[in-house]
Amino acid sequence: MGPNESGDVMTVIRRFLDAFVNWKGDRLIIDTKDRATIVKEGKRIPIVREVLTGPEFRMLLMEFQKEFGDGERIEFKGESMRVEIQGNRMEMIRDGAGDLEIPGLDPAGETGGTIMAPIIDASPASEEGGATRMAVPPDPAADSGVTRKSPATDGLTVSLPQEGAVSSRDGNLTMRREPVPATVVDLLAELVNLGASDLHVSNQSIPMARVQGRLVPLSQYRPFSSGEVSSQLMELMPESRRLELKDTGDSCFSFEIKGSGRFRAGVFRDNLGISAVFRSIPNELPDAAELGLPGSILDLCGVARGLVLVTGLPGSGKSTTMAALVDHINRHQRRHVITIEDPLEFIHTGRMSMMSQREVHTHTESFSRALNAAAREDPDVLVLGEIREPETIVMVMEMARGRCLVLGTMNASSAREAVEDLIISFPREKWDRIRALLSLALTGVVYQTLEKNENRILEAVFDPFPVTPDVAEWIRNPNSTILKMQ
Repeated sequence: MGPNESGDVMTVIRRFLDAFVNWKGDRLIIDTKDRATIVKEGKRIPIVREVLTGPEFRMLLMEFQKEFGDGERIEFKGESMRVEIQGNRMEMIRDGAGDLEIPGLDPAGETGGTIMAPIIDASPASEEGGATRMAVPPDPAADSGVTRKSPATDGLTVSLPQEGAVSSRDGNLTMRREPVPATVVDLLAELVNLGASDLHVSNQSIPMARVQGRLVPLSQYRPFSSGEVSSQLMELMPESRRLELKDTGDSCFSFEIKGSGRFRAGVFRDNLGISAVFRSIPNELPDAAELGLPGSILDLCGVARGLVLVTGLPGSGKSTTMAALVDHINRHQRRHVITIEDPLEFIHTGRMSMMSQREVHTHTESFSRALNAAAREDPDVLVLGEIREPETIVMVMEMARGRCLVLGTMNASSAREAVEDLIISFPREKWDRIRALLSLALTGVVYQTLEKNENRILEAVFDPFPVTPDVAEWIRNPNSTILKMQ
């Protein structure tokens, strides 16, 4: 679905809300069992002629949540309203509903009354392509008391689906009756258009996209048939990753599609065959200021030596934060930056710094081999993917202690957990040595989460934790009462 189509669906949603606010209804009900309805003073007032199908409802819900988020309340034209969603039903309950009469409504209401100025006429205007036409007339506030005999001839025409796929024709949004097939490449283009973060594909399942943290079915596309996912993925995977998938049952790689952008793919075997999850990698490098990275975190990038960990739960944006930190160094410092990634994600072009980006299995045999080689490549900054293997943790700490600045990511639910996870990844008899080494190498820990802002858009929230002498003492001696690390 392209941007214009998404905008057309939002036009329909906004006209629903316009009617609800301007007519001062008590509730707006949109579901798949009855026509979209305004409830005012106990009377139900249908505002469309046709009942929405399941795919229609899901498309409207997806666009609604993209625009307003998925919280329990929204603001629209100065009115606050509560949102309740259950299955294929959505209700908006307005605060402080008034007692104004609805223009053009027969007082008989639903028991024999007729709507003389409908907001949206969903009666079939054309059978071409099996689509239902929905006409959106001007703002209802400007039409008060006017009888509209043929509302479908006025305003913007938007076509919504009976079922299934999205396409664009003559500037209208058309959804066909039957879901259509799509390739993985098609779905990745859709992922970018939706502004979604992830795409999930699996045999015998409808593809799904993660939009603002929630999985949304792309019901306009039919499920992949058995073996279809595997055959398409093989065309995208490098030969080395195909062999890795064959030998281990899973693989991770990155790639670029012209016109759509870069993606990271996690491919794995499951009970249905081959499945995959794709993460969209923005073409533009994230900007530290736009992300809201505090100065205390940026200051950690200016030290000559030490280990800085960016931690958080999976999907919390650690890769984006790391890319912003590397870009900040590249723009402001003359340093040799070596990245070792699996797979390579954001691409950095040298500015003030010399950039060397290496992908495991493509440019080097293994993570540990690349790390050993880095010691002979005169690095000022070493940027690593997720730090998790004991073999490499010691090498990382030794590099950070005496050679260069090391930036790495870890999955953890707090700064304290990140430190403890590093230590307990070793046999117990080595803990004292690892604690001592870590207390000397660690410079700071950044913990981050994704939270919704006042506009209900997910954004990163950062909790920097610099390693002070007291923190270092706690790392060496966890029974110390000098500090309780969070």
